[in-house]
Amino acid sequence: MYTLVAIFAVLLLVGGGIATMLIGFSEKNREGDPSYDKRTKRNVTGLTLYYAIPVVLGMIAFIVFIFTRTR
Repeated sequence: MYTLVAIFAVLLLVGGGIATMLIGFSEKNREGDPSYDKRTKRNVTGLTLYYAIPVVLGMIAFIVFIFTRTR
């Protein structure tokens, strides 16, 4: 069971890394977006939420896992 979860996690990480590289090196991304640079506060807020929400959910899942495993 734990092996399947570990394999899934590794595949998800590798897939996310590959997708990030493809987007980062894409031709459209190289051209840039002038309006993106003008919306710094909105962009930082959005990116912070993209990282904060999964971290909080991951911590909750970890705590639930620890407490259910010890009982």
